[in-house]
Amino acid sequence: LRNAAGDYTITFTTAMLDANYCAVGSCKYPSSTNYHTVTLGDSSGGSNPTTTTCRLLTYANTTLQDCDYVCVTIFR
Repeated sequence: LRNAAGDYTITFTTAMLDANYCAVGSCKYPSSTNYHTVTLGDSSGGSNPTTTTCRLLTYANTTLQDCDYVCVTIFR
């Protein structure tokens, strides 16, 4: 779900056993040769992962921006 530019919520089809998992991601803009930052949570430092969702933000420098490519892996 896209909440706003660069702000997404991932909803799991099957709930996790608990919220003790790790989300790792990267994002890329086609016009750039650099990868940009993906962070877990929201810009206020809230929205901790739950068993059914996790929120992620994609940044270009310090600005929230949508990426053309976003890759996320969840480890538990």
